[in-house]
Amino acid sequence: MLIFCVSLFAQDKDSLYNKGNDAMKNKKYNEAINLYEKHLSYYPSDATAYNSIGAAYVEMKKYDIAINYFNKAIELDSTYSVAYSSRGAMYLLFKDYGKAEPDLMKAIELSRTNMMAYVTLGTYYITTGDDEKGFSIFEEALKIDPDALDIYWNRAAVYLNYDQYEKALADISKAIEIDPTIAKSYYFRGTIYKDMKEYNLSLKDYESAVKLDQNDGEIYVRRGILYLKMEDYKKAIADMEYGYKLRPDLKEQTKNYYDEALQKINNKK
Repeated sequence: MLIFCVSLFAQDKDSLYNKGNDAMKNKKYNEAINLYEKHLSYYPSDATAYNSIGAAYVEMKKYDIAINYFNKAIELDSTYSVAYSSRGAMYLLFKDYGKAEPDLMKAIELSRTNMMAYVTLGTYYITTGDDEKGFSIFEEALKIDPDALDIYWNRAAVYLNYDQYEKALADISKAIEIDPTIAKSYYFRGTIYKDMKEYNLSLKDYESAVKLDQNDGEIYVRRGILYLKMEDYKKAIADMEYGYKLRPDLKEQTKNYYDEALQKINNKK
């Protein structure tokens, strides 16, 4: 489990770009793309807007389209660190390791504060078998920015790959300490607790995540699955159905859990 993302946002230049960023935050990716493209009609050489469009396509899992926008951003501004880390992340996803490392190294060379470049480079080394170098990259990033949430999230994900739950919990708890207003952190920690069969602790974190972000369907679906494990089948069904309204794409992926909860209810009749 690796949390994989590219940098989305840069300095706003006008209201269209700002609205595009708002749409991204609300997971309205097609709307964001339209707004960024309108922005580009006024600022056709804005590399940040091309990078942001690429990031929207990443969220939509249209990676082949995304990389073309990252290429365009670099073509327009060869000193734009974020575009190199975005493209490097795509190369890593494509397992084109020979291109991934140079892009990520270039991103860090251009900006020592580009935390996503460190995240992705560390992930690259771990993916290619050099765990020691990968963790050293994470440590180097934390020396530059001890509050870099992306580092804690991704290092925790790596720990989970090795079933090192306590270390993963420590990193996510640190992320929550740094910024207790981010639903993602509680959701992540809740999932770790669920895997550890600490269901009450998991439920508490999922509830915190829902309070912070009531529009993330995945949180409801995962809490529904937790309720299933806790044998509260009616709440399981209610949560999953509500989650499906927000994220219809999750229905097929989690259909077996929903069917199991429904069967348990029918068996009690």
